[in-house]
Amino acid sequence: MRLMKHLRLVPHVLMVAACTHVPAQSGQDNSNLDTKGYVDKGLAEIRRGDTDAALADLTHAIDLQPDLAVAYVNRAAAYQQKRLYETAILDYDKAIELKPTLEPAYVGRGVALGYMHRNDEGMADFNKAIELMSNDAEAYVNRGAAFANLGRVDQAIADYARTIELNPKMAASYVNRGMLYRKARRFDEAIADYNKAIELSPRSAKTFYERGRLYEDMDQKDTAFDDLQTAITLDRNFQPAYFERAKWWSVNGKIDNAIQDYGKAIELRPERPEAYINRAMLYDQEGLSERSIADYSKTIELKPDFAEAYELRALAFEKLGEREKSIADFQKALTLAPDRAASKDGLHSLGVAP
Repeated sequence: MRLMKHLRLVPHVLMVAACTHVPAQSGQDNSNLDTKGYVDKGLAEIRRGDTDAALADLTHAIDLQPDLAVAYVNRAAAYQQKRLYETAILDYDKAIELKPTLEPAYVGRGVALGYMHRNDEGMADFNKAIELMSNDAEAYVNRGAAFANLGRVDQAIADYARTIELNPKMAASYVNRGMLYRKARRFDEAIADYNKAIELSPRSAKTFYERGRLYEDMDQKDTAFDDLQTAITLDRNFQPAYFERAKWWSVNGKIDNAIQDYGKAIELRPERPEAYINRAMLYDQEGLSERSIADYSKTIELKPDFAEAYELRALAFEKLGEREKSIADFQKALTLAPDRAASKDGLHSLGVAP
């Protein structure tokens, strides 16, 4: 069975939350006190995940005092929780315009830029944050993430080491460094970092998931499965763990379980094509061509340049006797990837020259 490996399911690194939230400072008059109240209320709402309420209160604070930079920083953090990164960047820009030395604004904007894959710009913001506050662990851990995304592994590891020096209890630095060690196949060091992260944050589904993937690489399949199970127990909505557990089920012949887990992964992240194509291949294996075609079609809708999805759908159409549709899909696959031998063979079998 072919399981898709060429699309990334999760980001390579774990970013620390937007930035250190900035409390308002008590003022001398009633208007400042009122503004501080809205900022503090917004902060509490961000921390408990009530971002809509936080946005309303922080916007009210800005209406009362439009030059309060910290209100923009914290509203930006709320926007980031909603994945509204461009809007968040506008608020960070405003905060920096109002107070160019406000270090958390640079950290937050750097993180937002990172989520938008603008790592070079984010790097400049992290450098500025470190210039302003050389002992800020969050600036180092996020710059390390930017280095990692840019393939500058040694510099990333150095920043994670600096983070740990500044704040030995920041679990994310161990997780991120563990991911780099895993990629470099430095498995003992990776295990040590994941174990330390779990010691510091024992309810992190992300860490158990990453350690499970490491155990898979080490061919400790049952131990990997245990970590994936733990990740799901800790967070029933952690989509990557369902995706990885589905692969484990399928490799071990538990096709119904795998299909169920891919279904849950799709429910949680319907915009990602990986689970659709993997489930489609399982449907093919079970002889459920109509279901597989539906999943291949959804994969193509989400990723129109995905040659393998056209090729596999062509094979499914062929099983159903849908010759013209099969030919069209093989031809589309070859348009996208001219060297695909299976598509050429498929056309030959249908009596059509590639």
